[in-house]
Amino acid sequence: MKAFWTTFYSYKGGVGRSLALANVAALLVRRGHRVVLLDFDLEAPGLDTFSEFADAKGNPGIIEYVAEFQRKQVAPDITPFVYPVSLPEYLRGKLWIMPAGRKDSAYNHLLARTRWADLYELGLGVPFVENWKISIEKTFQPDYVLIDSRTGLTEVGGICTTAFPDLVVMLFGLNEQNVDGTATVVRHIREANLEHPPQLHFVATPVPNLPPDKKGLLRERLEAAEKTLGIELGRDSIHYWPPAALTERLFVLDDSFQEPGLVRDHNILCNRIADFNRNGLDFLIEQAEEAIKDDDSELAGRLVEVLSKEFPHRPEAIFLRSRLARLDGRSDESLELAERAFEIDPLYEPPFDFLCAHFRRIKRPEKIELLCERVLALGSRLRPARKGDVITTLAELRMSLRKHDLAAKDYDERLRMALPDDDEDEGPPLSKMAFTFNAAESKRRAGQQVAPHIWRTIIGLFEKFPALGGVPNMTANHCQAMHIAYALVGDVSGAKDCLRKAQRAAETVNDLEQIFSVRDYRMVSRDEFKATNDELLAALERGELWDGTKLPVPAKESGV
Repeated sequence: MKAFWTTFYSYKGGVGRSLALANVAALLVRRGHRVVLLDFDLEAPGLDTFSEFADAKGNPGIIEYVAEFQRKQVAPDITPFVYPVSLPEYLRGKLWIMPAGRKDSAYNHLLARTRWADLYELGLGVPFVENWKISIEKTFQPDYVLIDSRTGLTEVGGICTTAFPDLVVMLFGLNEQNVDGTATVVRHIREANLEHPPQLHFVATPVPNLPPDKKGLLRERLEAAEKTLGIELGRDSIHYWPPAALTERLFVLDDSFQEPGLVRDHNILCNRIADFNRNGLDFLIEQAEEAIKDDDSELAGRLVEVLSKEFPHRPEAIFLRSRLARLDGRSDESLELAERAFEIDPLYEPPFDFLCAHFRRIKRPEKIELLCERVLALGSRLRPARKGDVITTLAELRMSLRKHDLAAKDYDERLRMALPDDDEDEGPPLSKMAFTFNAAESKRRAGQQVAPHIWRTIIGLFEKFPALGGVPNMTANHCQAMHIAYALVGDVSGAKDCLRKAQRAAETVNDLEQIFSVRDYRMVSRDEFKATNDELLAALERGELWDGTKLPVPAKESGV
C-alpha cells in the first residue's frame, strides 16, 4: 500500500489553508483512514495550535529532523519526530503529526542553517526526501500524508509542491493578487523537470456568501480566476465563515456545529482528494460498486486480487471482498469474510448491518444478539447515535424472543439517552413517544407495574401531534401500538379505533413491504399484520389484551 501525499498550498496567507488541512484530515480519520500531518510552514508554523494537536507542541519535528540529517549525513529514525494525536474514541482511523519543531530559542538558529538548495546541489536532496517518505510509510502505514506548506515563492514551498506530493491542493483568494500568484506557482510546477509531476486541484477560499448574481462582483472574480488558471471551479470552494479567523478547531467532528455549509464544503474537498487517489481504498470501493452494478465478474476478480494484496487486514477491503464474493455466488466465503471484517473492527458498520440482515433471513436471532453485545462492549468508543441504534436493535430482538426483563433494561437505557432526567419535556415528539412506549411496554411484559400516567403521557403525545404516523406502514405500526396504551387506561373504544386505523393503513401498504408488529416485535408481511390485528381486536372484545392482561374497568362502570 502506497500513501497518497497531498500538499495544501496557498500563495498568500489568510485563506484558511491550515484549517482546511486539519479538518480534511479529521474527515479522513472519521472514514477509517490512517493519516500523517507535516507542518512544513516552518517560518510560521501553526498546526500545533489546534487543541487536538497539543501533544506535539514544544517537541522536535521537521527542523530538528533535517538538522540531524545535515549533521550526520544519515537520515535519522523518524519515530522521535512524529506524535500520535488523541481524537474521540469513536473515530476508526488514526492520526499522527510531525510538527515544525520545538519553536524554542534554538529553532530560528536551526531554521537559518537549513539550506535546501545546498542539499540538492550536493546530490543529497532527492535521496533524503525519498528516504523521509519511505520512513513515514513503513513506520505508520498511512493512507494519506497531508503537508501544510509555506506560502509564497520559496525553497520550502517549492519542495512541498514538487518533491513530496502526488497532489497539490491550491487554495486561493479571488482577488487578483492571489489568483496571479497562484498562476505563477502553477507554471513553476508545470515547468519543473519532474519524473512524477503532481496532480493539481484548485479551491477558491474564502468565498463570500453573496447572492448568486450573474452580473455581480463575485461572479466576475470567479470567471476571472477560471480564465487565468484555465480551470472550472464548479463546487470546489470554501465559503466564508467569520469565526474561522478567531479559532483553530476540528469543527467537522462537532455534530452540533451550526454551519452545515462549511462542513459540506470540506466534505466535498475530502471527496475530491480521495478521487485523485486512484490506488486508495475509496477509489477501489467505487470500482467495486460499478462491478456489482454491472455484474462485471472480470473487474470483480481484478479488484479481489488488488484488495487481497494491498489491503489484506483492512476491514473495508475484507468486506468489499465479501460483497464481490456474493456477486460470484460464493455465499459461504462471503459470510466468512463479513464475519472477519466485523471481528477486526466492530466499529465499522457495513459488516454488522450485513450480518444482522443475513441472520434475520435465516432466523438465527441469537447470532444478532451476540453481534449487538459485541458492539456495545466497545463502550465509550461508540458514538451516541450508533449506540442508540444498536440498543434499539437488541431490545427489539429480545422482545421478539420474550426476554422481556433484558429488553426492559435496554429500553430504559435508550430512553435515558434520548430524554435525560433534566430534559424530560425535550426531544422530537415521535422519538419521545416511541422510546417511552417501548420502555413501558417491555416492563409490562416483564411483569412490572407501569403507572397509568405513563400511558396517558404516550396518548397525549399521540393525540397532540397528528402527523406522527408518516407513511402507511409506520401509521399502521403506531396505531397498533397505541391500542395498548388506550386499553390500559380503560378507553377500550379508543383502543378499538386505533386497531381499525391500523387495519386501514395496512390495506394501503404494498404487498412487498413489511410492517413492524407490536405483538411480535418484528417485521411481518402485510397479510400477517392484518391477521394479527384481527386477533388483537378480538381480545379487546373479551375485555383483555391478546396476552391475557385484563383491562381496567372504567370508573363509571365500577360505580366509583
